[in-house]
Amino acid sequence: MTFKGHGGTTRHWISRVCSRIALAFLGCWLLMAGVPIALAGPTFPFTQVAVTQVAGSPFTFRAVVLNGTETFAPFQVVFSPNGAHLLSTTPVGVYRQTVSKSGVVSDPVSYLHSSFCKYPKGFALGALGSGNIDSVAYSRDGALLAEVEEPVVRPIKGEPTGGVLHIYRISGSKLLKGSCRTLPGYGYHIAFGPAGLLALTNAREKTLTIYSVSAAGKTHQISVFATGNHPDAIAFGPTLSGGQALAVANGGDNTISTFTVSSGLVAPAAGSPFTTVAGPSSLAFSPTGLLAVAGSVANLIDVYSVSFVGALNGAGAAHSAMPQMVAFSTTGKLLGSADYSDASLFAVSTGGLLAPVSGSPFSPEGAPNSIAFDHHHFLLAVGTSRGTAVYAYAPSTTTTPTTATTVTVTMNEPQTFAFTLSTPTQTAVSFEGPKLTIPAGEVTFNVSNPESSIVSHTFKLCNLGTTGPTCPGTSTPVLAYGTNATFTVELTPGTYRYVSSVPGDFASGMHGELIVT
Repeated sequence: MTFKGHGGTTRHWISRVCSRIALAFLGCWLLMAGVPIALAGPTFPFTQVAVTQVAGSPFTFRAVVLNGTETFAPFQVVFSPNGAHLLSTTPVGVYRQTVSKSGVVSDPVSYLHSSFCKYPKGFALGALGSGNIDSVAYSRDGALLAEVEEPVVRPIKGEPTGGVLHIYRISGSKLLKGSCRTLPGYGYHIAFGPAGLLALTNAREKTLTIYSVSAAGKTHQISVFATGNHPDAIAFGPTLSGGQALAVANGGDNTISTFTVSSGLVAPAAGSPFTTVAGPSSLAFSPTGLLAVAGSVANLIDVYSVSFVGALNGAGAAHSAMPQMVAFSTTGKLLGSADYSDASLFAVSTGGLLAPVSGSPFSPEGAPNSIAFDHHHFLLAVGTSRGTAVYAYAPSTTTTPTTATTVTVTMNEPQTFAFTLSTPTQTAVSFEGPKLTIPAGEVTFNVSNPESSIVSHTFKLCNLGTTGPTCPGTSTPVLAYGTNATFTVELTPGTYRYVSSVPGDFASGMHGELIVT
């Protein structure tokens, strides 16, 4: 779901929303001045991308055999910025494959050796190497490779002694020493941003640390911010008008922490953290500022539009069985999901609507746990418990007609603490009778609280699969008697909950269900 202004009331409505959710002053000023910051409405009709595998795909390599046991289980697959290489992180190291211009992928070779660092106590306890590799990331220009690891076996007594962040300089097929830095805590994820910024989350410390990294690979700590409970995945958004956003998925409390990035400076976004889908295990940005969040507990992928001031607005959702990791293609028209038992591929509309492509989901051998698109070929890499499979696809596009529906919502009718929803052919009351049924596609809600009303309410449409007064979704501001608001959303099939988020309204019965077919 995404906001879409209508007519001459748009600026008045935005001013009330900005004050309601405490967006940063600059972001509100830009919105009221008419400067777009990725809150535009959807583009219809929806162009769907269908894909078919090309000859020879998938290209696979098996697990590494050590002492008679297959130990390879890649938990992250990463393409280099130029698309020439694919990295797979495993418990026994990082392996690199070469990707040809025709999309053929070579056998893997061992790539990462972390011998130049002095490790904290507890690192030399593992039989397979110095430590478990948590995360790897390329710099934007592909000149640097960052890798963070923690002990294979932690000390028996006391707290873990921490991890190590390595920075390598890339020279052809070789990795050269850059720098290393010891870290407190454990459970790390890293991502390179613009202008040499490197962001690192620490699950134990519940922090986000920002570093500057020089061309020689030297790091300098800039700032440390608090996150939610157990920060997991991390991603920088694209550069939009005025800056970009940085998002962190907090798996311990089902929230997303967002930050603003402008001129090399990072700051917490107003209103952060935001409630999201249960079990956020991964997140990814599209080139247009859509943010996909994998809810491994909710079996759901939520999609949001994100402004450079870090505000999240619901855009769409799709059911997916235990999604572990999500990734957008470089065009933003496809979203891939590693779903533990299989992998899914969705076409993505401009506004964030998701639709499974033909043949999705597909089933690589083993349990998928990671996924990535390359930057030049139409390749999708999937890491599984049995190795890495690289799928090559040929895309085609078809246009699927969509419908536009208008729903009129009246508060406090036929009684206080009730909603009446109506279309030209149906009427439904929130607390009784049949539920309103509408077709999937673009839906406009015209919401009013009549002059006869004496109680103020909101009308919030919860994201698919969520409910309750604090559910993530799209909402009007608080409407006093004699006021109204309008918003437009994109809806996929499913049963949606709508609520009033004013304290006490939900308990008073001011909620209902909307069926989308």
